[in-house]
Order: sequence, then structure tokens, then C-alpha cells
Amino acid sequence: MRVIYLDAALIGELGHFAGVCRRVTTALREVGAETLVCGHAQVDAGLQAELGVLPLFRLHPNARLSDDPVCGWLTSYFETVRHTAEDLGRIQGITAGDLVVYDCARPAQIAALLQWLQAAFPADNCPSLLVILGWPTGMAVDRDAAGRIASWRLLDQASCLYRLAVSGIQPAFAQRVRFGTSDACAAEAYSQLLGRPVERLPEIQQPQTLPRDRAAVAAPCLAFLGEQRFDKGYPHVPEIVARLLASGVPLRILVQNSWELMEEQNAAIRRLAAADDRLTVRIGTLRPEEWNEQLAAVDMVILPYHLSTYATSLSGVGAEALANGIPQAVPAGSGLERLLREYGMPGVVFPASEAEPVVAAVLAALASWPDVAAAAARARELWATKNAPARLAAAILGNSM
Repeated sequence: MRVIYLDAALIGELGHFAGVCRRVTTALREVGAETLVCGHAQVDAGLQAELGVLPLFRLHPNARLSDDPVCGWLTSYFETVRHTAEDLGRIQGITAGDLVVYDCARPAQIAALLQWLQAAFPADNCPSLLVILGWPTGMAVDRDAAGRIASWRLLDQASCLYRLAVSGIQPAFAQRVRFGTSDACAAEAYSQLLGRPVERLPEIQQPQTLPRDRAAVAAPCLAFLGEQRFDKGYPHVPEIVARLLASGVPLRILVQNSWELMEEQNAAIRRLAAADDRLTVRIGTLRPEEWNEQLAAVDMVILPYHLSTYATSLSGVGAEALANGIPQAVPAGSGLERLLREYGMPGVVFPASEAEPVVAAVLAALASWPDVAAAAARARELWATKNAPARLAAAILGNSM
């Protein structure tokens, strides 16, 4: 089977898109599946050469084509569908034996894929389509005391476009279209949102660092990593950092922000770093080797994320921490907590994403550091077994192993 891997966000190293492409295509090729990659029309030259990316898509999924305050989001949706369907129409040579995989689709990309598939192929002779979902769902879930789902709420009105997009699936094509995501909470939310089954795929993140004994570290390095945003709790990070530095506990702190946004918080953290050499600040997108070196040096990842987004959405940083045996601190009631529990609780949970409870949870972890670090090392081993590249490839290809 040949796989056509598509991602309009595949343009550079910012975000998880390039890393996911590397891992998915490597897993597929290791089981003998020929894989072709199409990305953004302005893909970085180095990334294009490394991954063999064919420049195709004119619009990034985050593109906003209208600033109309009333219906600009709808205008952008329909225009993005039109442009993306046109771009897909330029792909040549796809046959019924191929599998088309689109990574991290938003509603406009889903609608465009369906329009293209159903216009270009007869239902009994068309390629299979797997849509991998990865953006925040825009859904909130209410659970009862036993943790069972009681109800769902739509927090982001624009997420209704997911249901609109899949409403275009013609019955004759329904069996050729699959949806999947690597997070259990996200799979539940997306299934509710789309009104269709959403498969839970194996986790895409793989260990990128050599294992080491973090339990023996005298002053653990605590880290905030990745694209820092409001819903990732970055406004609280300066206070969290200041409280940790003032705690009297032996520690070091790294704050990394992959982009220049959140200038006020970046500036506040830099002021703290100027006064305390235990704090390192790194602003900017990292190359893959730099990111891996950073992961190797980190002893604990702190994720003060908001439940409004992360109760039903996955976190690439949290998954990478688990894959690499790094303890983490996460919010109660989130998908991050559920993932920690699935892998033997290699970390701690705080009741609210605010400075005081986050700091209390982190200090509690440091007070029992050898046990926490040992649990993370065991989680790494379990992760490698459950999410082996061959299992990921089999799930994508629709096989069982």
C-alpha cells in the first residue's frame, strides 16, 4: 500500500507538524509502505529536502481570510475549503490502492478532502482516507463522581464546523473515510463533535533521548516548554517561577517559548533570570537536535494548562515527556492527568492551574523525587511497548498487530 501524507501546516519547525511527519513516515517506511509527503507551498527548504516534501497547499490551517467581525470566521472557512480542494485537485496518480493520510486537519481541510475525494473518484474505486485530528476540540466535558461522562458542552462555536464538514460525507463513501487521534480524551470529544467514530491511534511521540537516572539528580531542572499561550497558563509562569526560586529547595528552571508571543511574560521571566542564575530563558523555535538536547537536560516538565482546552485535547509536550521518561506536573481533570494515570502516575497533579497549587504540587514531587523519577523511567518502558512504531504503522494502515 502506498501512503500519501498531507499537511498544510507542514512549513517549518514551529509546532509539532514536522516532528509528527518524521515519526509517522518513518514508522510507515519501516514496515515497507511507500510514503509520499505534501506540505505547504512555502515549506522551509531544509525541511523540504529532509522529508521529501512536495510543496502544495497555499493556505495554512490557521489562515484567516476575512476580518469581518460578524461572519469572518465563516467566510474564511468556505474560502479555505475552496482553495484547499483546488490544491488537492493538482495531485496526480492516486489510485484506489492508496491510503491518503491528512495530519491535524481543521474543519476546512476535512471538507476539502471530502469534496475532492468524492468528485475525483467513484465510490467503488477510490483511495482510503484517514484524517488525524489534533487541534483543540473546543468541547468541555462534565463527569460524575465516578469519572463517567455526564454531558458535553460546546465552548468554541467555530467547532461546530467539524460537524458541518463531515455532513458532506456521501453514504457510498462513508466506509472509505476514517478519523483518528492519539489521545483517549480527544477521541471521545471528537466523536461527540463529529457524530462519527474516532479511533484512538497509538501515540505518535517516540523517545528522542537516551534514558538516564533522574532520581540521582541533586538539583532537578524544572521546565516549561513549547509554544507558550494563554490557555497553557503562561500568564502564571512568572509567579510560579518566582515562588519556586524562593522555596529554598535545590532546583534549576528552564523556560522555553517557541515563539516571540506573550511579550509581557517573556520580559518578566527575563528579569527574574537576570537576578538568579538558576533560571535559564530560551525564546525562539528550536531545531530538532536542539529540542532533543533540551529534553535530555530536563528533569521535570510543568504544564499549568487550562481545562477549557486540555480537558479534551492532547498535549504534544506531555506526550514527549512520557515517551522520554520525564516526570511532569499537570492539572486535575485533564487529559494529561488521565494519560499520567494510564502510565503509572509518573508525576503529580494540581487542583487548579494557578501559581500556588502548581508550586505546591511541584514541591511535593521534589520531596519524593526518587520515587517520582523511578515512576517516569518505568513509564518510558511501557510507552515504548504500547506505542512502538510498528503498532502506529499498523493502526494507520488499518491492520492489527
